[in-house]
This record gives sequence, structure tokens and C-alpha cells, in this order.
Amino acid sequence: MKSLNHPEGKGLPPALRWLFSMLFLLAWSVGVGFISLYYASVTLGPELFDSYFVSWTIPVLNILPSVLLALLMFGVTNRVWPAVLVSGLVTLIGSFANYFMLMTRTETLLASDLRYIKEAAGIGSRYSIAPTPLMWGCFALLLVCCVLAFFFFRARFRLWWVRVIFVVLVIGGGVWAWFGLYANEEIYGRTENVKVKFANGYVMSQWSDTDQYVGRGFLYPFLHSAATLNNEKPEGYRKAETAEALNAYPSEDIPEEKKVDVISVMLEAYTDFSIYPQLMVGYWDSDPYAFFHQLQSESIHGDLMTNIFAGGTIDTERCFIAGSTGLHEYRAAADSYARWLGTQGYNTTFCHAGYSWFYNRQNVAEFLGFQKSYFSEGWFENYCDDQIPDDSEFFPALLEMYRDYKTDGKPYFNFSVTYQNHGPYPSAYFFDPQTAYMYGNNMTIEYYRILNNYLYGIDQTDHALRDFIGELRNQDDPVVVVLFGDHKPWLGDNSVVYDEVGIDLKWKTDFTFDNTFRTQYLIWANDAAKETLGSDFCGEGGTFSPCFLMMKLFDACGWTGDSNMAAMRELYEKVDVVHDKFYRKNDEYIWELPEDTQALVDQYKKFEYYRVKDAMR
Repeated sequence: MKSLNHPEGKGLPPALRWLFSMLFLLAWSVGVGFISLYYASVTLGPELFDSYFVSWTIPVLNILPSVLLALLMFGVTNRVWPAVLVSGLVTLIGSFANYFMLMTRTETLLASDLRYIKEAAGIGSRYSIAPTPLMWGCFALLLVCCVLAFFFFRARFRLWWVRVIFVVLVIGGGVWAWFGLYANEEIYGRTENVKVKFANGYVMSQWSDTDQYVGRGFLYPFLHSAATLNNEKPEGYRKAETAEALNAYPSEDIPEEKKVDVISVMLEAYTDFSIYPQLMVGYWDSDPYAFFHQLQSESIHGDLMTNIFAGGTIDTERCFIAGSTGLHEYRAAADSYARWLGTQGYNTTFCHAGYSWFYNRQNVAEFLGFQKSYFSEGWFENYCDDQIPDDSEFFPALLEMYRDYKTDGKPYFNFSVTYQNHGPYPSAYFFDPQTAYMYGNNMTIEYYRILNNYLYGIDQTDHALRDFIGELRNQDDPVVVVLFGDHKPWLGDNSVVYDEVGIDLKWKTDFTFDNTFRTQYLIWANDAAKETLGSDFCGEGGTFSPCFLMMKLFDACGWTGDSNMAAMRELYEKVDVVHDKFYRKNDEYIWELPEDTQALVDQYKKFEYYRVKDAMR
């Protein structure tokens, strides 16, 4: 009798040929999955690799893709060796690419990165990238296994309909895995693996995107990023048409005589609770907003309506610097106001008091066109006792940096993000038991401690700002300072402190939206800047989304800006708050935009997408 896979029927019986061929294919695909896990963990240490096997979930979710791909290729080609080749190449190349991204940029490979193959190909000019001997060994092993499969493991389907059923079953299994496993947020949450103890003292963080990713391996989090990829491209978007429409708006360079220095600082979880009379903030031992209120009287000031509450700092941060109405994913060079100011001859720097990996800021700052970025590592840690500076340490370091940059005579732009007063705030003790910043006699003591401790941090920031502005006030160089809060603070689980003090966040009325999303901003200028720009920099600036704050700065300075700024001004005439839940104009909430205004919003969102994804390509 002829075998199922050998027309002459020579050699082993058909059943054994199939058994050995399938065992070989499975062994290979499982083995290459283990190699992938090794390269996902090797940049941190063997402890991470060992942690993958504490439960079955992470190994299975990382090995299953290789197995399914190998089986699919076997069914499609009716040969074992192409199945070995394709599954091996895809898994190894992806794993090695992820390894090199971790080594060179402390960043992981996401599905969205496949859009930027051209940029990735050019990375070798900036980093030393070459396969290691072990990688060459993996490719050699792949070649050997392909040869073995070609000569010795030659299972075949003789009946076409059996082959079709096999392929359909594998595809069906893949579809089930895609929706049931890789796109499943509940499973992804359960597989968090950031509590690994390393002999070298490294501590993984739940706030690090990179740690969250490598804690789950490579193939699993990569496929999860693909399964949950948000296709943010606006309806009707076409690159060429959008570029032409945007470039039709006027743009104008900053006149040399109007080039003043700009220091913009986003204050962590900063908001003014003195606007709520029931709290009686500042009527007791100390007013934590004393200098801020003084500074408001000397500035253009108003409120921001942010997109976020109690977290999500980077939303406000990147809406400000990019002019975006919402948060975008940055994986390659993008257009921004920092990049445009660089073309105007400015030194541009980005600073964050925390770690460079936090929200991937070290890479995103480069993508946004900042010429240099500074973080706790290598800079701010030198100005504090701890690695994370508080504001009394951060602002003097920022001032020293500014003066260092001014030695070359070029105008200077800085965007900084503070860390002090990041929640949560203790409920078990007072930071300063001698000072009451608010009325708390009717409050639960734990909730009173949370809010009083938050205000203690505000008070520390207030003193730091007093010293910082005092240094800039009388200097000869013209400088403009922008200060704003990123979001309302966390005040207890389920916002219990807000409930306790009668601040309604339940989104039943317009005022409850204000309670949830409103923070403050101000634009201050020293006398030299006022004289240079011919403006007093005082008065009400209105309420608007963070995307309009840079426009307000440019208007105050008398700068026209680029074409995107002109498009933003046109949008601002129709709507001053663009939120994912509502719109506003002149303090009135709008739930359905007029047709012409909706067309402007839709057009501007196409401009946003173009600037993030296509303008630099």
C-alpha cells in the first residue's frame, strides 16, 4: 500500500511518517517560541525568563503563534520545510528586532511600528546594530532544521479536501486565539508580570510601557498591540489632499526683534481648590495659592478644559506641544511646535523630573523635534537627595539649564513637566501636622489628611515658583513663562474625597464637567519681554482646550506661526473646547455642532493625523 506522503510507499509506514513529521514541526515551533522568550528577557536578566514559567499563561500565549503559523504554512505548502522556514524567520526576525529596540532605545516593537519600516532601516546610521554570534547560531539552527525537514520529514496530504479542512481548522483556531486571547483585555491584565526580583537590583515598574511589555514576553504583547491597534485615521483622510489643504494656510517666521525666550511648565496634578468656598482654602494657617494668585494678577490667565481626570498626564502634555485635540501614539518623527521653533533658530529642550522611560518620554521628545531632553537620570538626580526632585530642587535646576543655554546667544524654548505632588496622597498621616490649609472639621479624618496633604504639595510648589519667577523678573533677557496644570488630582478611590467635600463629579450638569476637567493656566512675561513684544501680558485669557494654549502664547507674543497655527485660529473662532465628550464656545456647552463647525473640526483632525503620521515622511 502506498503511503499518504510518499508515492512509492518506501521507508516508514505512513502513520509513523506523519507522527514524526508533526512531532518535528511542533518541536521546532515550540523551540523557536522559547528562543523568542529568551530574547524578550535577556536585556534585563535570567530572572525575567524564569518568571515567564511561574504559570502556563505567558509561555502558551507566546508559543502558540509560532505553532499556528507553522501548521498553517504546512497546510498551505503541503511541505514541512517551508513551515519550519517561515515560522522560524518570522519569529526570529521579530524577536531580534525587539531586542535591538530594547538595547538601543529601551523601547519595544509594536504592531504600529510596521508602518515605519523605512525609518527603521535607517537606524543603523545612528546605532551599532549587528547580529550577535548567538543570533547567527539561531539562523544556522533554522537552516539545519530546514535541511532535516526537506530530507527526512516529508509528510504530505494526498487528498485535497483533507488539506483544505486542515487549513480551515488552523485558520479557525487562529481567529479564535486572536479574538479570545490576544485581543482580550482581561487576560492581558491578568498576565501583568512586573514584580520580578532581580539580583542586580533592577525594579520593574507598572508605569513603564516597556516593563509591562517585556514582562509578558514578545509575541504575546506584540500581537496584543496589533489586536488592539486603534486605527485613528480620520474618515476621508488622504495624505496629499490634507497636505495641500494645510499648506494653503498662511505661515510667517518669527521676526528677529520678537524672539523672546519661552519656558513652559506643566505642573503635576495642579488645580486651584480655592474656587470652592466650602473648603475655605487659605483662610487658616497658610494660603497654598498665595503666590500663584499674585502671579495670575500679573499674567494672561484662565482655565483649561483637559481631556483627562486624575491621570493620563501625557494627554495634556502632548496636546499642548503638538496642538492636538486628543492623544496620539508617537512612534516616529512628527510635526510639532517644538520642531517649528527649532526652524526659527531656537534651542529647544524638554525636561521631566521623573525617569526617561516614563511614558516613553525620551523617545517621544525626539520624535516631536526637541533638540535635547533631560530627565532624572543624568541631570536632575544631581540636584536632589533622592532621584526624583521636588519643585524646590527642580526649578533651580531648570533655571541653571536656561542660563547655560543662553551663553550662545540663541533664543531658547523649554517645555518641562514636574513630578512633585503626584498622587496618591497619604491618608494615615499629615505631611505637616502643624498646618491646616483648609477647613476640615466636618470631614472624615482620613479624607481630610488626603486633601490637606495635597495642599501641602501645592504650598511647596507655590514657594518654588516664587523663587523661580523672582530670578526671572528683573533679568535683562526677555522671557515668557507658561504655567498650567495637567489634570485634577486623585483624591481617594472612587473620588471619595470629592464626594466628601461636595464637589460633584457625576456629569449631570455643565458645572460637574467643570469640576472634573478644569485646571488653570497663566502666561507671564518679565519687563524685558513686555518691552520687546509691546504687550502688558495681563488680563483674562478665557477657557479652552490644551491644544489652544500654544496659540494663546503665540498671540500674546504677536507671532503668526506656521500654517497649523493659522488653521487652529480658524477653528478657535467656532469652538474653544474640543473634548471627546462635548464641545464648548464662550462657556456654553455644545452637544451637537453646526454643520460648518463640524466640518472645521473634521478638517483639523485630518491635519492632526497628517502632522503625527505623515508630515515628516
